[in-house]
Amino acid sequence: MYCAYYGFTEKPFTITPNPRFLFPSRHHREALAHLRYGIANRAGFILLTGEVGTGKTTLLRTFLGELDRPDCRIALIFNPCQTAQELLQEILREYGIACAETGLAGMLDRLNRFLLEENAAGHTVVLVIDEAQNLPVPVLEQIRLISNLETETDKLLQIILTGQPELEPLLQSTQLRQLNQRITVRYHLLPLDLADTRQYVVHRLVTAGGTSQRLFSDGALQTVYRASGGVPRLINLICDRALLVGFADDCPSITTRVALKAVRETFGRTMRRRLRTATLTVAGLACVAAVVVATPYLRRTAVPPVPAAPSPPAAAPVPVLPAPVPADPARQRVQAVNALAQAWHVAFMPEKGGDATPAHLARLARQRRLELIRFSGSLEQLVRLDTPALLELREPHGGRRIVALARYRDGRAGLVPAAAVGSPMALPALKRLWTGHAYLFWKNYQDIPLHPGKKGDAVALIRLQLLLAGTGHYAGEPTGLLDGRTRAALRSFQTSAGLKADGALNAQTLLLLYRRSGLYPVPSLGADTRGRS
Repeated sequence: MYCAYYGFTEKPFTITPNPRFLFPSRHHREALAHLRYGIANRAGFILLTGEVGTGKTTLLRTFLGELDRPDCRIALIFNPCQTAQELLQEILREYGIACAETGLAGMLDRLNRFLLEENAAGHTVVLVIDEAQNLPVPVLEQIRLISNLETETDKLLQIILTGQPELEPLLQSTQLRQLNQRITVRYHLLPLDLADTRQYVVHRLVTAGGTSQRLFSDGALQTVYRASGGVPRLINLICDRALLVGFADDCPSITTRVALKAVRETFGRTMRRRLRTATLTVAGLACVAAVVVATPYLRRTAVPPVPAAPSPPAAAPVPVLPAPVPADPARQRVQAVNALAQAWHVAFMPEKGGDATPAHLARLARQRRLELIRFSGSLEQLVRLDTPALLELREPHGGRRIVALARYRDGRAGLVPAAAVGSPMALPALKRLWTGHAYLFWKNYQDIPLHPGKKGDAVALIRLQLLLAGTGHYAGEPTGLLDGRTRAALRSFQTSAGLKADGALNAQTLLLLYRRSGLYPVPSLGADTRGRS
């Protein structure tokens, strides 16, 4: 309908997975690199997770296209099986293996003979299971048993599990701990940022035969990004509708007005309020740490030591914030909270989302599968945590204002909302305005208890020891015990991170362990703050 009007040879924003339209964002390139690494090194198990619509299936089809060669045999399981028997039957069917047996033992033996034959021929056999979060635990356990098929030197089968984020906690359950420990390469695919969203839209326009890379205005692209959160599937839905609206309204280009109308038609009028709430300064958004996911035994990250925080200077007259830009204080609080939501890629706080009290913030965090930390320490220590935070600042006449510390670079802090506080602000000036109260969101990805030691905590302690090993502070085999070696490793890590080196496992220590292990998408302030004060 609109293709001829805008000069396309085909629709640029269909939601059907098409490898030809794959946009090579940084996250997608890293995900492909991890898949290639896992198969080339016969890692056994590879895990790829991501939110709905982030492009996992398109990425997977692109990768499988690379493996479409004579020395590879591939089975792709799209429809989740409900029993272990159904799974084995589907695997045999995908590989074209004739099998008269219907029992588990007989089918497993037939599969093993096939794998041995392929291995002898020098072939790589790959099994891909999509939407694995929908599989029952017994079926996932059967997948682990299949992975036991190996020779003395080689894994006979390379297994790729893909799914939504719910797959991670499922694999971390006690029932599946053996399977989880066998996953040697992991990657979590994040949504696009604003810059990649711009390039993504242009890429699809050009791929579809378009000649004008400026068809969407800057304002329209920002609207698309805020409404979609950088999720490619949602970007496609909005842009497709925007082109239809532009065609119907006889608009030669897609303006902000056209994009807003497309958003309302796609999601309903509630999205309009969300867009107003989400109008944040681009410079105030926290950068998201790139996920470089591999097991601690595949890669170890050296962590340079961090000098202790300097002694606080002598007391200085406490200034107050300049008169604020006229705005609704409640709305400014919402903008600050949503800067953290943006950094963690979780749902935004509604415009009339209540006050920013600690109890309310904790409730907001729990609703988004996060937790709240009340920070205690100096502003220098907070900066060294390198995580977006909410700060309480003094206002004229004794009032208080909530802002987000969204970035830190070259001694200057980027704050949200920027217009109301004069962002960026030099750290000494910010320090004199700060009341000492700060809050952070964080996620306990591995559900490691902060006070381990109870019966049944052995698996959690193994996860902790693997995290410490991944940062170079724990050597040897994991024991599952909170013993002297583990306490010493915690103290060593805390010292390197500029934390209180007491060997106790607290939220701040665990947050930095997750980031520095290189396994989890913990947001950053966007600069290397280690060693700075």
